[in-house]
Amino acid sequence: MDYSLFEAKKGESRTRIDNLSNLKAGDHIHLSAICGTGMGSVASVLKQLGFYISGSDKAFYPPMGDVVRALADKLYEGYSLENLNPKPDLVVIGNNLSANNPEIQEIIAKGIPYASMPEVFGALLIGDHNYCGISIVVTGTHGKTTTAAAIASILESAKRKPGYFVGGVPNNLPGGVRPPDFTRPAAERIVVLEGDEYDSAYFAKWPKFLSYRPDLLIITSIEFDHADIYENLLEIEREFSRLVSMMPKSGLVLVANQGKSLERLVAGWKRNAPCKVITYGQNAELNIISRSANTEGQKLELQLQNMKVMADAKMGGLQNALNLLAAAGACEHLGLSSDEISEGISRYTGVLRRQTVHGNLKTGAILIEDFAHHPTAVKLTLDGIKEQYPGKRIVVAYEPRSNTSMRSFFQEEYVHAFGAADLILLLTVGAKEIYSNTKSESGKLDIQKLTLDLKALGKETLSFVSAEELGAWILGNTKTEDVVVCMSNGDFGGLIQKLQNS
Repeated sequence: MDYSLFEAKKGESRTRIDNLSNLKAGDHIHLSAICGTGMGSVASVLKQLGFYISGSDKAFYPPMGDVVRALADKLYEGYSLENLNPKPDLVVIGNNLSANNPEIQEIIAKGIPYASMPEVFGALLIGDHNYCGISIVVTGTHGKTTTAAAIASILESAKRKPGYFVGGVPNNLPGGVRPPDFTRPAAERIVVLEGDEYDSAYFAKWPKFLSYRPDLLIITSIEFDHADIYENLLEIEREFSRLVSMMPKSGLVLVANQGKSLERLVAGWKRNAPCKVITYGQNAELNIISRSANTEGQKLELQLQNMKVMADAKMGGLQNALNLLAAAGACEHLGLSSDEISEGISRYTGVLRRQTVHGNLKTGAILIEDFAHHPTAVKLTLDGIKEQYPGKRIVVAYEPRSNTSMRSFFQEEYVHAFGAADLILLLTVGAKEIYSNTKSESGKLDIQKLTLDLKALGKETLSFVSAEELGAWILGNTKTEDVVVCMSNGDFGGLIQKLQNS
């Protein structure tokens, strides 16, 4: 990432924020690439705030196509300067569009105000302290969606009515995004946002989380990811350090004590950060005293700064226990009692596609869907599922789908990611070219080599060229004593629906 670009464009970004802040209910906002990742959430929050919404995209495939059809006042298939007539008051530009898009060229030519997705959230969900008193931003390579949703759900259970943005579908909340409660005094308003390190738009090549202003920052983990825009782990670490350096003196950073990289960073942050930095995890300042797995999830005893919390969690595994510990620590900082936190955790049932149990297949096997794609997330998720289903055979079906997971960068790491699995079914990386905005290139993940390496470790492993072939194998070869875990950050070729409907 180019820090000088971020510094140079601060004034331009400030102008865009001012344009957003000056909008009023009924104004016309157009979303270019409205079906892109996160843009459906933008459309939702803008609609909740009373704006007139139009949008364009090259196509409107489900599920996002169905979502935006239900939200938008006017939609256009394809990109055209005619889509900006009548002239909107603001255009939100999706991250996948480049400067040569016809709508963007018209925006620049006509001087139409524009903004990125995170700038919309920064202005209209968070704003300044006179708009919303407390901003909580959850970041990290793994667990940020689950943790952000947990905080919002616990606050909702305690009747604090938080605003939030979660990059998924939370089971306990009405949708993935909501403005703060404007019936409350500004100082009592709370918003919880998932903030990631991926860049924002073609004109804003810096992390989304730099558009937010955390009063409470949670960092769940830092590992290499997003190989299409980052050269190495050091570049990612610098972005997180930049975010920590922007914290107010009255703020708080909660950071997991996982991994050598974070240990080194935390030591520096504790010396140099403008606010207090507290660790959470095993043998950390916020600590898991004990946990015991059961078929419903796990029983937790958590040590926070000034209280202990006992809770029956509906989610299994160490990683989810750590996510809930971070959420509990955040809620203690906001003044919730141990009873409120315990009750909120017991009610929280997670986020769709994060260890979602879909029931039983006709073969009798339990079907679970999960979003994990980074090798660390794959390992942690499977460890938790193995713990929750002792005695069951764990059959994992894995699709490399993200720009990073399709690369050979984690070739060796994947060999050790499936340790808790008894049978591994791998989908071959296709011929599609992998997007990259970095100078360095790497080859594709070699599924044939990975299959051989896993077999060398004694792991029964099969590879498939299509989701249809893989699904047919599952339906023909699994039994009642199996747990089938389908892991992908994409749609896995509709595998879940095919398994459910067969």
